[in-house]
Amino acid sequence: MLMYTLYGLRVSAEFPIPGCARAGPEDVDVSVARIPQNEMCSRRPPGEPLYVSPTVLGVWGSLRGSLHYLFADGAEFVIEGGGRRVLAAWPDEMPVEDALTYLMGPIFGGLLRLRGSVCLHASAVLVDGRAIAIAGACGAGKSTTAAWCARSGSAVLTDDILPLRSTPDGILAVSGYPRVNLWPDSAGKLFGSPESLPRIAPDWDKRY
Repeated sequence: MLMYTLYGLRVSAEFPIPGCARAGPEDVDVSVARIPQNEMCSRRPPGEPLYVSPTVLGVWGSLRGSLHYLFADGAEFVIEGGGRRVLAAWPDEMPVEDALTYLMGPIFGGLLRLRGSVCLHASAVLVDGRAIAIAGACGAGKSTTAAWCARSGSAVLTDDILPLRSTPDGILAVSGYPRVNLWPDSAGKLFGSPESLPRIAPDWDKRY
């Protein structure tokens, strides 16, 4: 079992999560396991999904218990135990990097929501010891702005999902997945050519 620190949680996983900081074996908060797809289908709750989109065939469940995600390419995830366990299944021909793009984005977004975290659809950078959130709709330029800040010397705290935590000293911005994902046009403008950056997955044109 591999141990990571992600979105302020200690995460154990049966497969590598590239780019994440390794953590010690104590106090596991979230476990991630891959299971056969026939086992996954039996966990889907009946009824209409809570959410659908062109890429998400459906999200079933309740924000008070568990969530079941089914994607158009056959990947499935179940978040159980109020955000303590994630079960994952995907077709054998799908690269693990493809599945990880879902895990690091919408799946951890749902998991954090089940655990009671307030999350912004935002990137965040560190400037003079303070977190600056870059929020906006899809395509607004959140990741591009965060990448520009990184090239200017600011540390990136998270890309796309920003959990917030209330503390006695104020609101804490929790660091998340440390990679910034860019579409080819943004990668070209910031780094000279999209080919100067690696793809986030073999079948995706985004770069990190």
